[in-house]
Amino acid sequence: MRFLLLILSFWNIVPFLLAQKAEEPDVLPGLSKKATLLEIPLPITRGTVQPIYRSLLRVVEELRNTPDTTLVLSFRVPPGQDVVALGSQFGPCFDLAHLLASEEFQKIKTVAYFPQSVQGHALLVALATGEWIVSDTAEIGNAGVNEPRISPTIRQAYLDMGRRFPKQIVLKMLDPAVELWRAETATGTVWTDQAGVRELRTEGTLAKDPDAPFLQAGAPGLFTAVQARQQLGIADYLTPSDEGEIGLAKALGLKPEQISFAKVYTNTGRAVRVDLIGPITTAKISEVERQIRKATEENASLLATATGQNVPEDALADFVCLWIESSGGSLADSLNLAGYLANDIDPMKVRTVAYVPNKALADSALIALACQEVVIGPNAILGGSGEANFTPEEIRAAVETISQSLAKKSLRRWSLMAAIIDPNLEVFQYSRKSTPGIVEYFSEQELESQGDKDDWIKGEIVTRKGLPLETRGKMGVSFYLADKIATDFNEFKLFYHLENDPTLLEPGWADQLIRTLANPYLSATLLLIGFLALFVEMKTPGIGVGAFVAICCFVLFFWSKFLGGTAGWFEVSLFLTGVLFVLLEIFVVPGFGIFGIGGGAMILASLVLASQTFIIPRNPYQLQQFQNSLLVLVIALVGLCSIAGVLVRWLHEINRPKDTEYVRESEKLADYAYLLGQTGTALTPLVPSGKAMFGMDTISVVSDCELIESGSPVRVVDVRGYRVVVQKV
Repeated sequence: MRFLLLILSFWNIVPFLLAQKAEEPDVLPGLSKKATLLEIPLPITRGTVQPIYRSLLRVVEELRNTPDTTLVLSFRVPPGQDVVALGSQFGPCFDLAHLLASEEFQKIKTVAYFPQSVQGHALLVALATGEWIVSDTAEIGNAGVNEPRISPTIRQAYLDMGRRFPKQIVLKMLDPAVELWRAETATGTVWTDQAGVRELRTEGTLAKDPDAPFLQAGAPGLFTAVQARQQLGIADYLTPSDEGEIGLAKALGLKPEQISFAKVYTNTGRAVRVDLIGPITTAKISEVERQIRKATEENASLLATATGQNVPEDALADFVCLWIESSGGSLADSLNLAGYLANDIDPMKVRTVAYVPNKALADSALIALACQEVVIGPNAILGGSGEANFTPEEIRAAVETISQSLAKKSLRRWSLMAAIIDPNLEVFQYSRKSTPGIVEYFSEQELESQGDKDDWIKGEIVTRKGLPLETRGKMGVSFYLADKIATDFNEFKLFYHLENDPTLLEPGWADQLIRTLANPYLSATLLLIGFLALFVEMKTPGIGVGAFVAICCFVLFFWSKFLGGTAGWFEVSLFLTGVLFVLLEIFVVPGFGIFGIGGGAMILASLVLASQTFIIPRNPYQLQQFQNSLLVLVIALVGLCSIAGVLVRWLHEINRPKDTEYVRESEKLADYAYLLGQTGTALTPLVPSGKAMFGMDTISVVSDCELIESGSPVRVVDVRGYRVVVQKV
């Protein structure tokens, strides 16, 4: 009888034990016999990601030679810094997740361990691992807590890294606006949205019709450990919070001594800044690319080898700020630099951020969009009309490059990027049927390439036919062209936790001088001083200080424009030819005719053309630049006329020698007093100085405040030593 009772008792308890075994495994199946633990301190930012990245590279190199070892990433929140830990940045987290998802890391087993509650983008890194171990008191989720708006780039990154989890759970963890429904079907549990539930209801596959969402829209996707394990199935094991690494070892089926700790490679990189100022030219693009290569190639080599050698901190560059203030100019050169930024720079090793405080017009906007992130000023312009008009062939080739390569590398929609240079491309706003509130921007061509094209509802057009796409300020963020808005560079530094200004990479003092002289007000001042000095020289005999100052001013003007990319040899040749024609008119060809008028027009035209990269304005921006160029010249000429009137009398007085005994004694050898009252003939134009003949003598003379043509009769009205003053008879 006792034996029978014992059998019955065993028979009743076996199902209970089996159920408990099925509900909570003792250890994670299929893991290794050893484990390497690497602590990931939160938050993950630009300043902390590189040491973590280098550590991962070193660990994976070691694990290649150590089979049956699991890599455990422990996401640690510093004591008392729960709020700070929320601030993990998307870019650095995506870099780490991308590394963990690479083929190299697929060869080893990875586990994410959450000893504490974790929120923010650090979850993106965890999604790329193979298993999750969660402390029983932890809460996991709310990944987009610091994002005011979840961009398509961020959403797609989470879906790509979280492929082993249900899509709707991943979206809910990221975006509170998503609604999460749990539907029981004949084949199991399905996590979807309300539209998905309706579709299942229509198909008749629901085992039980849900009457309310599991988590409503507006509620953050933050789940307790029990929910994550028992209801959602995203946690593979729960550990008692008071057991720490002992509980982790139990979950892994190991003894605590079988877990080794990896050391973090603590060398940190440095941030550098490269400026792209002014029109886009081949020389400027080559210079910028050369500066970036020089700053990052040593760093890239170190990261590739992952040797962990001690390297001077200032030899590394892992953050590049590309400061853009440009109106475009050369589409081919802009695409070359954009291709280098998108294709040749490894985003897992060097982070590139474009900073546009005011404008990146036309093709220069493509350079900004090729960077991993774009930060703009509150009123900054992206796109629109720029320095150059592009031919249909140039636009067609550029759109193909953007759609096939550039947009894919920069994780952006190609339609908006292409619309910046293609004025005839129509882009529309689309909203997703299945997920209300999700907005994208496509051309009809790009929509056709979408796998879920029937899920999009066409909205209003966002481009204007015949005009390139132009966004300003917040509009750039809403179109997903820009990522953040910074009121100034100090706020930019706060975004990326930069304590000091990035090291400015620049060729030298000449570029600073060029940028200073390129200021329109300084250009007008140079022209005004040059014209005034020339006027003074013409009103005084001989070649003196006036000619020297005028030459210096005009050389500085053309030198700054030449190196700044707006002037070339054509403008310089036009100016010199104009000066030559004016001199011919004054000293060789009598009268004031075609050489004088033509030469003066050539001089004025060269000054205008030297301030712009085009000849005839063909778009609104070029028209505005043409007006600015004319304004600089008008300011200089008006100033010249105003000051010249005052100088005429003053120059005449200061050039009149004092009637002193010293002057008479010092100039006895050049005494022309006998010429007073005599009449002669001007051999050259007197402007005011020149040559005149009196009898058989050729004398240097000065006219009395008027232009006297060659061959005109003149009379000597004043003699002061060597200075002979004449008037036209």
